[in-house]
Amino acid sequence: MPLANCKGCGKLMISRKMPYCPDCKTKQDLLYRQIRDYLKENPGSTLLDVHTNTGIPISTVIELRKEDYIPYS
Repeated sequence: MPLANCKGCGKLMISRKMPYCPDCKTKQDLLYRQIRDYLKENPGSTLLDVHTNTGIPISTVIELRKEDYIPYS
């Protein structure tokens, strides 16, 4: 079993398809749902709108987008 460090927290974990440990994956999923719900209620929102109204850091929103969690709208 290959080992890897979690991309989110750096913990050592058994390497799987996802680069995140279970704890960080859960956090990522919660952030995704928060952003998704905001965008459903506010279509056409900008990155700054999402950040301002959800409190999620811009860098996190961008990272989720890069990982295809959040589709372009």
